[in-house]
Amino acid sequence: MFTILKKQVPFFVSFFLVTILFSGSIYSQQSSYMGTEAMINHSELLSKAKATDFGKSISAQIYKDSKNTYYAVDVKKLSSKYEKIRLLELSYADKVLVSMGADSDFNYYFFLVNNTMDKSPDYVYDVLNSFLSQSKEEEKTLSDEQLRLWLIQHDKYSIK
Repeated sequence: MFTILKKQVPFFVSFFLVTILFSGSIYSQQSSYMGTEAMINHSELLSKAKATDFGKSISAQIYKDSKNTYYAVDVKKLSSKYEKIRLLELSYADKVLVSMGADSDFNYYFFLVNNTMDKSPDYVYDVLNSFLSQSKEEEKTLSDEQLRLWLIQHDKYSIK
C-alpha cells in the first residue's frame, strides 16, 4: 500500500502546485490590464464614439482610464468592403493595438492600447492610417475577379 502512495504523492503535489501557479497567473494577468475604474462596456464605447468628432480622421481616442486608452475607427469613412476587412486583418497582427470588436451595426471598430506601452494617440492614428493606405494600395492591384475571390475567402459573413 505504501508503494502505491509513494507513486501518487508526487503527482498530487505537482498537480496542486501547477493549479496554484496557474490561478495566480490568471489573476495577475487580469489585474495588470484592468484599471481601478469600472470596466467600460461596448454600449458605453459606442456612445462615446458617436459623441466624438472624428474630423477628417478615420480614428479617434474616445476614452482613457488608468490602464488603457480606447480608440474607435469610424467604419463609415472606409470606402470599400475590402478596406473594412483588410484594416481589421492588419490590426490583428499589430503588437500594440488590441481589437475589442465592433458595434452591432459595424459602424465603429473599437481598439485599446495598454498605457504601459507608452504610445501617443498620434502614434495610434498613424498606425491605423498606414493600415488604410496599405489596404487602398493592395485593392488597386486586384482585378475584379481577384477581389471577388479575396472577399469570399476573407469575409467571414459572406456565403461561401
